[in-house]
Amino acid sequence: MSAAILPKQKMPKLVVVMAFDPDDDGVLQVVFGPAEQQSEERAIR
Repeated sequence: MSAAILPKQKMPKLVVVMAFDPDDDGVLQVVFGPAEQQSEERAIR
């Protein structure tokens, strides 16, 4: 019963960015990553 009274906590969001670059054969290679970002806005920059 007490669960209905308590507010639900918002789950934290994990934003991770990786970068890829195609090699001479067109196969994607990891340039850097994974890197955790503080926010979605920060990840876009």
